[in-house]
Amino acid sequence: MITRDEMMYRLVSFGSGLLGGALAGALATRIWRGLSHSDEIPKPTALDHRSREVLIAGLLQGAVFGLVKAAMSRLTAKGYRQITGTGWQA
Repeated sequence: MITRDEMMYRLVSFGSGLLGGALAGALATRIWRGLSHSDEIPKPTALDHRSREVLIAGLLQGAVFGLVKAAMSRLTAKGYRQITGTGWQA
C-alpha cells in the first residue's frame, strides 16, 4: 500500500524528472553546438553522419542526462525533506 507521503514524493519526483529531462536536452544540444558547430545532435540512424560523430553525440547525451538526473533527484530529495521534515527513500 502506498502511503500519502510516498505518493506526494512520487508526484514531486515525477515533475522534477520532466523538468530535468527538458533541461538535459537543452544542455546537451547547447554543448553539441559548441563542439560541432551543428544545430542538431545527430540521431543514431542518421546515415549522413559518420559513426564516430554519432557515437560521440550519444556519449555526450548519456553523460549529460545522467548528471542532470542525479542532480535533480538529489535536489528533489533534499527539498522534500526540508519542506516536509521527513525524508523519503524511493
